[in-house]
Amino acid sequence: MDQSRLHIGCGPSVFPGWVNIDKSPSVLLARLPALRKLLFRLHLLTAEQARGFPKGVVFADVSKRIPAESASVDFIYCSHMIEHLSRWQALAFVSECHRVLRPGGWLRLATPDLGLMVRDYIDGTSPFTDDDSTASDAFCAEYGAYADAPGNQGRRMLRKLAGGDNHQWLYDGEGLESLLREGGFEILERRQFREGSLPELEQIEKRERGLFIEARRAPV
Repeated sequence: MDQSRLHIGCGPSVFPGWVNIDKSPSVLLARLPALRKLLFRLHLLTAEQARGFPKGVVFADVSKRIPAESASVDFIYCSHMIEHLSRWQALAFVSECHRVLRPGGWLRLATPDLGLMVRDYIDGTSPFTDDDSTASDAFCAEYGAYADAPGNQGRRMLRKLAGGDNHQWLYDGEGLESLLREGGFEILERRQFREGSLPELEQIEKRERGLFIEARRAPV
C-alpha cells in the first residue's frame, strides 16, 4: 500500500493503493462480526451498519492526529467528512494535513456547499425536494444536523454512535478557504467534480454535488 496517499473519512468506501482512515465505531465493529449480527437481530443496528467496514481501514481521530510522519504524504483526499467536525476540530484537522504533507503535496476537500444549498432553498430548486416536502424540509435534509431516527432510546443512541457524527459546520467557498489559510495553507484552488491535481479522481470521487477545494503545501 502506498503510504504517501491518504483517504481520510473513508467510511465503507475504500480505495486500493491508499491508506484508508476513519474514526467511526463501525471500523471497530468490522472486527467483531458476531457482535454485529447480534446487534442487528436486536434491531440495534441498521442493515448497513451491521455489514461493517471493509478490512484494513485504519481507526484514527484525525482532528487529534493523523497517523503519518511529518512531511511524508503526497496526496490527501477527504470527501464529505469535514462537515462532521466542529470548526475548531476542522482547524486542527487541516493543520494536521499541512503537517503530514510534503512540500508541494496536495489536500483535496469535498464537502456540502452552503452557498449552493441556500440558493437552492431560496429558488426552491434543491434535488432533495419532492412532492411531499417543502424547501425548508429539503434544506434540513441536506444540512443533516442533529438527525435522529424513530426508536427506543437505546436503539437511537447505538445507531447514532455506530453511524458517526452528524453535520456540525458547513462552509461556502470563502469560509473553507479561510479555514485552510488558518491551518497553514497558502496555495488554494477551487475545483469542479473530478477536476484537480490528485491522481485517480475519475475512480475515487463519487459525489458530484458539493464544494471542491484543493490546498497545496508550499514547495520549498
